[in-house]
Amino acid sequence: MEPKTLIDFKDRNSKEGEANWDNIDCIVPHGGGLESMAALAWAVDTGRHPVVWTYVVADVPGTHNLVLAARKSADHFKVPFILVTETTPMKSINFPVGLINVDNIVKLIAGNPQWSINAIIFGANTDDSTKQRAVCKNAQRSLEMVTNSEFEIHGLDWRKKLKTPLMLFPFEHNTKSEIYSFIKREHPTL
Repeated sequence: MEPKTLIDFKDRNSKEGEANWDNIDCIVPHGGGLESMAALAWAVDTGRHPVVWTYVVADVPGTHNLVLAARKSADHFKVPFILVTETTPMKSINFPVGLINVDNIVKLIAGNPQWSINAIIFGANTDDSTKQRAVCKNAQRSLEMVTNSEFEIHGLDWRKKLKTPLMLFPFEHNTKSEIYSFIKREHPTL
């Protein structure tokens, strides 16, 4: 697979309509699973304007179906979709996936000042939320430092702290079965 980063501004027409790249206010990192779909549904249904971000590890079989699921979720809600292809040679991915998310999310926010990102909305359930929060703790610190150009947190201005995007986990207290129940009833075609 050829290395590339795809932001498909032109390729967003689908039978459901066209995605709107204006007023983006949150990022939904989407791994292709139920929890990510629920996070996206929650973002849209609470009036947010998300962009779906996902990645594919080029040399790991099976990840392409997860990307396809993320893309279909974005199409369903008519929201922008960003695909990053990871081409770093890796025989094994035995580290938390959140570490890949952290780096790319910070770059996505810092590199797009035209968006007013105020939240990163993660899909998680009661069984895996603690693992995700542990990884995201340092992401929040990186976000504060990079977006505010302040590399010593002690010097961070309070007003800038208040503007730092938050990491939200709307389903962290729910089981996978409960999340499925919510989504199946509210968005049966998702």
